[in-house]
Amino acid sequence: MFTPVNYPLPIGEPKSKDYVVTVHTDKDIEKREVECYHAKVGVKSIYPDYVASEEMSFCSFDYDFSSLVYISVTPTKTTKSGVVLPKTEGVESEYKDNSMMIKIDKPTKISVEFDGDIYHNLFIFANRHDNDKPIESSSSVKYYGPGAHDAGMITLNDGETLYIDSGAVVYGYVVAKDVNNIKILGNGILDGSKVLHGLKDDRKYQVYFENCNDIEIDGIIIRDASIYGVAPTFCKNMTITNVKQISYSWNSDGFDIMSCENVLIDNVFARNYDDNISIKAFGNKDNRNITVQNSVLWADCAHNMLIGPEAFETEYENNFSNITFKDIVILEQKETSDFFRGVIAIMCTNNSVIENISWENITIERMSLGRVINICYSDAYAEVYGKKIRDIKIKNINCKALPTSKDIISGEKDTVIESLTIENYSVGEKKLAYSNMLELIDKSSLRYIDPLIINNEAGAIS
Repeated sequence: MFTPVNYPLPIGEPKSKDYVVTVHTDKDIEKREVECYHAKVGVKSIYPDYVASEEMSFCSFDYDFSSLVYISVTPTKTTKSGVVLPKTEGVESEYKDNSMMIKIDKPTKISVEFDGDIYHNLFIFANRHDNDKPIESSSSVKYYGPGAHDAGMITLNDGETLYIDSGAVVYGYVVAKDVNNIKILGNGILDGSKVLHGLKDDRKYQVYFENCNDIEIDGIIIRDASIYGVAPTFCKNMTITNVKQISYSWNSDGFDIMSCENVLIDNVFARNYDDNISIKAFGNKDNRNITVQNSVLWADCAHNMLIGPEAFETEYENNFSNITFKDIVILEQKETSDFFRGVIAIMCTNNSVIENISWENITIERMSLGRVINICYSDAYAEVYGKKIRDIKIKNINCKALPTSKDIISGEKDTVIESLTIENYSVGEKKLAYSNMLELIDKSSLRYIDPLIINNEAGAIS
């Protein structure tokens, strides 16, 4: 009989004192404690010195899901209410006697929150047990088993796999350059806390691949990245699935795709202090055929899904094309700067052409300080405004939260936004129509769009 498997925290890893978590199944009625880790989350920036942080908790376990799993989450302090997010996940739960009782029947990634406290909440990662995992290193596998490992820089070569097993905490970062067929697998933790975090320090991308092809990343937890969490540059044919991230530092973006082609990001769960997904262009190479889907995003600062503005080559026409975001749930956006707000954002700079971009089935469950749409030409991080924005489609946006800022959709006189379509967009109970679009869009920003199509009504905005 297979029962949920969890591992004790490695020596030196402090146990969270905020929660007691137990699990059991229909087949195994004995309750087993799942020990919880700490993870820093950013609260506010004290620029340029540091990001003020608090500590949330997270835990994980593996199971084959042959029967129902019952999870009990009890805070060590007295509370009055509790909730499980995302609500769209449809997890069966009940708050009772200072505990949250949860029932799941499949791999699940959720946030458990008590009394509305988003900075000391608990993430639960219930993983499907890997029956094919290695048990030791080999010529093609770098294996890290349960326990703590001071790995430092881990370099992957052609055909190699890094496997971080459940119960492992690997302190270090991963790099690969000019290689093919590489993988990072396992349900363990890749931790960046021992890398320098200061803005003037030599910070390291947690996972950095340059000019690599045929890449797979699946399952791992990334904690405390000092800068970008996953940062492929000039790469092709990459699949990222079931990756979890919790990071608090300046510029701790989640997934920064930089001049890559044929990228799939699927079923990820990311809480970052900076952008969750950021698509950039470095050098004379384009971004093409990128899909982000079936994921949960939480940005304590900045954007959830951003294309541009970092396109640093002014002589080459950087093309961002065929980029799709679909079936995404937003658990938070909280940006103090009005300029950088936006769940959905395009900032077109330098010589960029951004075209054939779509967002579909986006649900926003919470937005403490932000806006839904921010599409504009800009000179942020650039010398001049971008060259062209065209063929943008935004469909089935359900904002259950109340935005604190109106949307921005702004072309320029000499660089009109060509064809922007919005269909079935609602905030609360209010659905955007062409006749009332100014109620959700900043009137002063709405300019130079031809055509603007809202629910099949078309017009030009000059």
